[in-house]
Amino acid sequence: MPKKICGRIYAHKDYIKSLSITAIPQIIEALQVVKETLDDFQWNTVRIKPDAVGGLEEVSFQYSPDFDTADEPEVVQTITCVPMDNTWEVVRIKTHTDTIWHHKWMWVEPNYKGFDYEASKARSALWKKFVSPSEIPKIGRKSFWDKLRVRWET
Repeated sequence: MPKKICGRIYAHKDYIKSLSITAIPQIIEALQVVKETLDDFQWNTVRIKPDAVGGLEEVSFQYSPDFDTADEPEVVQTITCVPMDNTWEVVRIKTHTDTIWHHKWMWVEPNYKGFDYEASKARSALWKKFVSPSEIPKIGRKSFWDKLRVRWET
């Protein structure tokens, strides 16, 4: 815990405390700016991009309405902040239409109550052997993923 991929670190919001001690205050500051900027927003995961000197290049708050219930949760919104003049600034609000996540067990700790951690881990082990290395970059698209699932679900 947490999930690391492509230079970014992902965690469920309940596990921000597991991130680096220098990242936590920056995440809290960015969150406050988002709350002040947007009247209402939902989020249940955070994605950070560390910089080369221990700070953060960006903080994104992401929302997946089915994080606890779907095997591969759908991402519907990402709000990204970057540091700017000793504060944080919202630079992008993205609505997703075809994005899903995999290995959701990596975003939490084994004691997480939202879903069966071991079952999620076992699902990752099941499908991973059916996906070729060249397909890995494409599996974050639900449309592509749905075509692949027949390999292990039949």
